[in-house]
Amino acid sequence: MPPMCPADAPGPPPPPAKGRAWERAVERFAADDAPFKTRIEGLLAALDEDAADELMLVLKEGRGAWGLLLRARAGDSVLFVGDARSGTPIALAILGLEVTVVDACAVRIAFARGRADALVAGRVRFVRADPGPARSGSRPNAPTALPFVPASFDACVQERRGDERLPLEPADLWRVARSEVFDVRDNRFAYKRSLGRRGAFDKALLGFARSALRAPSGERSLRAARRGVERGPDPRGARADAFALYPHAREFSHVVALDARTPRLTVGPRERRNQLKVLAKRAGLFSVLTPSFGIHGRVRGADARPRIERILEELARVHGHGTPELEVFVATRSNNALLLTSGAARWALHVPTQPSKRRLVAAHHGWLERVSREHPELRVPAPVFVGEIDGVYLSVEERIDGTSATAVTGDDARTAALLTSTARAIEALLDDAETELDEARYAALMDERTRRVLDLAPGAATRRALEDMERRFRERVLGRRIRLATYHADLRGKHVVVDDGGDFRAALDWGASEASFFPLVDLLQLVVHQRKQESGAPFGEAWRSLRSTGGWRASERDALLGYAARAGLSEDDVVGWIDAFPLFVAGMAERNWDFSRPHWIARQFGL
Repeated sequence: MPPMCPADAPGPPPPPAKGRAWERAVERFAADDAPFKTRIEGLLAALDEDAADELMLVLKEGRGAWGLLLRARAGDSVLFVGDARSGTPIALAILGLEVTVVDACAVRIAFARGRADALVAGRVRFVRADPGPARSGSRPNAPTALPFVPASFDACVQERRGDERLPLEPADLWRVARSEVFDVRDNRFAYKRSLGRRGAFDKALLGFARSALRAPSGERSLRAARRGVERGPDPRGARADAFALYPHAREFSHVVALDARTPRLTVGPRERRNQLKVLAKRAGLFSVLTPSFGIHGRVRGADARPRIERILEELARVHGHGTPELEVFVATRSNNALLLTSGAARWALHVPTQPSKRRLVAAHHGWLERVSREHPELRVPAPVFVGEIDGVYLSVEERIDGTSATAVTGDDARTAALLTSTARAIEALLDDAETELDEARYAALMDERTRRVLDLAPGAATRRALEDMERRFRERVLGRRIRLATYHADLRGKHVVVDDGGDFRAALDWGASEASFFPLVDLLQLVVHQRKQESGAPFGEAWRSLRSTGGWRASERDALLGYAARAGLSEDDVVGWIDAFPLFVAGMAERNWDFSRPHWIARQFGL
């Protein structure tokens, strides 16, 4: 991984090659006047694989989704202390706050300033702070006092990762905060720790014992972290609420209340199979062992309502409901905050925390309206609202009763019901008439997405494999008459609601959808993802296992061939569509991602 700051990180110097590679990449990034997407893709490509993965985790704006828990209003000032590269300052700016970032590292600031200028121009400023001389003890550096007068900011936020150059305690933050502090910490009693790559965690018992006995810098137990924030800025103290950032602050999907019943943790199919984890949660050990948490302190007597509560109150007022309860709080991998309510109103709220996601959230809401109007036989959530409330842009829809299709994972009978019923449901998206796929029509459907994928594919071998894939598919369909379809583009278990028996109830998350594309691709996406979910194998292995008809399960065969027959496709066509599947997936991803992930096509599909 790249050193946090090659020039002045504490302790032993970083490996010179990696340090120079990171600095050179940042220099090129800062000097280039190309669009941000081009620059960030170039920077990531210049780093080794581990370094790029670590940086992409740091960059995720979804890590700032908890900003909706702050009481701060649009236009309020927020101080962020931590890694300037973090996506959190960008997310806070997207939520309408004026952000000042303090970091000790000039290289990180140089990169972060260029990123902020491209994504949220004028909303984030940067200050480099001198961390002071190294010292012994749990705090590796004695930080110089923050260069601000008391009560300079409405809120102060710190993200601690245990290796920061500028570690501050809550008292340092409270000195310059007028009303609230949010302190993100790793737990010294964490049962696992992020390794800095997506989905990679250290669960070693020895590491747990070592940290429990001698906490790394910045790590606290929940009790100790809360006590520091509760001391507050004056003798009255502060009110402090604790939230788990699960499974880890570097890569969390859930914000879970540790002092209240909600927002709660949802338990997925893999976690349900881990009996030790389930028993520990039932025994009340989640708050003790959770890998990381955020402690939210608020001055007593101030307006204590988090921003999300004000948003829910306004939605309820406009729609004539009582105020619902925030039941589940998800920070999605796509850099949205997804909030599910219950009680007086069952809603799903989508809040973008990344600039390009606003377009996808708006598109999702528009597609709910369109599908409801044009394909009423295919159920989707009823749209409720799209726009700004309390300075936050969001879309709102009604929740569908049922459960996520990920819940049927590993259950053969319910998986068969899922695939068969979904195949029948999405037939509603097929065009009534066939379309002749002449050169012009094929080019309109495929040329731009193929060019985009090939331009971003790493290595000549990968490009040749994708070119061959596209050629085979072109030869198969050119000149034929085919029923095209409205393209959901991201139909996987997490985006399908089912009943208890596994039967389809509704399709969610339409932000990536397209008005016209090839049929069968959505169903293939669901089948491949279900295989991936069941086995835990990489996406590419799940795809390769389907390339031979001999590897199809009976439920997959029935669903695929049943849909294909109604779409006018043969069994041989299904095999051809599966062959081209990586090209379809890459075309959708590169069309909607804010930037391309380096080498992902080669890694995922072995191309």
